[in-house]
Amino acid sequence: MDGRARPPFFLFFTTIFYSDFWASNILNMNTFQKILIGINALLLVAVVAVLALYVKAKPSDSSSTTPEGLVVNTPELPKAQGKIMYINIDTFQSKYKYFKKIQKELDDLAARNERELKGMQDKLVNTYKKYEKDANLMTDLEMKNAQQDLAGQERSMQEREEKLSMDYAKIAQNKQSEYLDKVKDYMKRKSGEHNYAYVLAYQRESNILYAQDSLDITNLVVEGMNAEYEAAQNK
Repeated sequence: MDGRARPPFFLFFTTIFYSDFWASNILNMNTFQKILIGINALLLVAVVAVLALYVKAKPSDSSSTTPEGLVVNTPELPKAQGKIMYINIDTFQSKYKYFKKIQKELDDLAARNERELKGMQDKLVNTYKKYEKDANLMTDLEMKNAQQDLAGQERSMQEREEKLSMDYAKIAQNKQSEYLDKVKDYMKRKSGEHNYAYVLAYQRESNILYAQDSLDITNLVVEGMNAEYEAAQNK
């Protein structure tokens, strides 16, 4: 069969394969990074609604009891009669150990997913190149089987990416909820002790045009929450 012209339908398949394969989002290796960025944005926005409490002041103490019953030495937060305090979210997330832990877990998961999809991509490309090289020696039936093989691999890869994306989003959402629950619980306890009316989340790009430094409790909250996190880890 040397020198035989390649059937038109194989040329057609080659064109379709290359255009669909590279243009589709199936092999977009930024998928998981985009999901991660979206989750981070949700984390930032959600903390804005941490708390709106106005309760009677209670005697403050340098120690506090966590929901797990652990007694942890935490920094003394400033007293305030119904004041509005704030946390710098960028600083908080860069220093809070639990947040950095879940961020790394999500980054590692995204990297594993991308490696798996890259492996499937490389296999499909190599298979295509082999069929293309042997095309002039293949029978019509062999070409038909080659088309079906490539289409099946591409379909499997698409289905796998969709599943990995859904699983990743679910895991990220669960970690987001756990993170927010920890922040909310801590601020509820501290607001009750120090009589804060509101604790806001501040960012450089937020709608808050000015924030007085004396109302910034970021470092104190980070220190306290890190102390509780470490105590729980060593329990």
